[in-house]
Amino acid sequence: MTPDGAPRDASLSIKISLAGDSGVGKTSLVRRFVSDTFDDAYISTLGAKVSSIRFSLPDPRRRGDTLEVSAAIWDIMGSGRLREVLRDAYFHGAQGLLLVADATRPETIMGLPKWADAVTSIAGRVPTVVLLNKSDVAEEIQVSSSRLETLGTPYGWKSMTTSAKTGENVPAAFQLVTRLYVDKLRGAVSRAAPTD
Repeated sequence: MTPDGAPRDASLSIKISLAGDSGVGKTSLVRRFVSDTFDDAYISTLGAKVSSIRFSLPDPRRRGDTLEVSAAIWDIMGSGRLREVLRDAYFHGAQGLLLVADATRPETIMGLPKWADAVTSIAGRVPTVVLLNKSDVAEEIQVSSSRLETLGTPYGWKSMTTSAKTGENVPAAFQLVTRLYVDKLRGAVSRAAPTD
């Protein structure tokens, strides 16, 4: 708390990369989070698009305080070929990763480990959350959330279902990957602290 009793705000900057095959909804998830809008028209991302947003999280170090987060969100084209060619530029400095799959297209789940490998080869192991997007089209869903959990467990990935169309779990996904990054930072500081 500050001397006048107001909560103390800490600040954090983070680069969050989204990765996954074409058409899984990466751009729509970013748009929903950053501007709270949705557009049914599909427009393929060319290269990468970077968006910025500021949001608040409860500060895990100080009860009642907030952590002001400044996020640079990298939405990356879903081409596997370009993933290999341009991964240095796209994933350098990533501190959080949202892997996105389409709940209506099972094949998009299978490519997630390759996307994760592309990121870790450049940025090292970063906090990762797997998103099973398009939960709003229940009648077309072909991938269960339990299958997603089974895929992510060996890697230590968290997972959740999302819908860019309805906004279901979209802010929660970005907040979760940020909290995981904060936890990683806290762990590094704890390990570096001298012991008596």
